[in-house]
Amino acid sequence: MILSQLLSNAQKFCEQGYITLSASMSGPSQLCIKVTDTGCGIPTSFRSALFEPFRQADTSLTRPRQGTGLGLSIVKHLVQRMSGTIDVHSIEGEGSAFTVHLPVTLQSRSPSPAVTLPPLVAPPATAPGPDAQAA
Repeated sequence: MILSQLLSNAQKFCEQGYITLSASMSGPSQLCIKVTDTGCGIPTSFRSALFEPFRQADTSLTRPRQGTGLGLSIVKHLVQRMSGTIDVHSIEGEGSAFTVHLPVTLQSRSPSPAVTLPPLVAPPATAPGPDAQAA
């Protein structure tokens, strides 16, 4: 949900240019996901309300982009529930970058101990001999 919402918003607000997605480990136990676009950017006056539910920068009835204003609010809530953070850097007219940091637990790279299972071979079927009586 987090990634799909960030990519959906980037696509919605980037009519020209490009969108990039990067994911990396920003430490031994922290995943960093970054979605960047070269879209319209976010007005400075709106940034403080960006993650509030039902808030939209363009509230006109003829706005070209539809939506309820819930997407980024839900994203922030989910990120916080996973003990992560979300940051935004935006320049109006140049684009935006949303960066999510999430704690992760990586499994050790040492192989699991080998487990030996008995062979899965069925005993050979014995055909009834000529002396067998019919049931």
